[in-house]
Amino acid sequence: FINQWRESLENSNKCFFFYRNYKRDFGQERYITFLPDIYVLQLMKFRCSNHKLAVEQGRRNGTPREERLCSQCDMNVLGDELHFVLECPAYQQDRPLIPLNFRRPISTFNFCRLMSLKISPKNVLKLAKFVKASKLV
Repeated sequence: FINQWRESLENSNKCFFFYRNYKRDFGQERYITFLPDIYVLQLMKFRCSNHKLAVEQGRRNGTPREERLCSQCDMNVLGDELHFVLECPAYQQDRPLIPLNFRRPISTFNFCRLMSLKISPKNVLKLAKFVKASKLV
């Protein structure tokens, strides 16, 4: 079953890049046991791309990926999870919730490290608060 799960991740259009890079192991995530309930569902939905970012909304309505630009800023970039968490100016006021060592430099590597949630419970809670504050899930 686990091999089938891994194969479905690799072949899924929806699990495009990020999820398959930060969800490496089959099993329940630790945050489900220690986060307050109001944050568990928010973080779970965000990690599974069940959110209102342009990258996901565009997938649902058939917009080509390169045209799924962030509607919250004028950077003219893909409105994906990395952009939302690490660089979109529209969410700058809540970004201090994200630990600085994941924010600089802005990179796919740092984003995937953060989203793998192999970080302290305190930092997982900060990420969950950031996601909840955005009202995108």
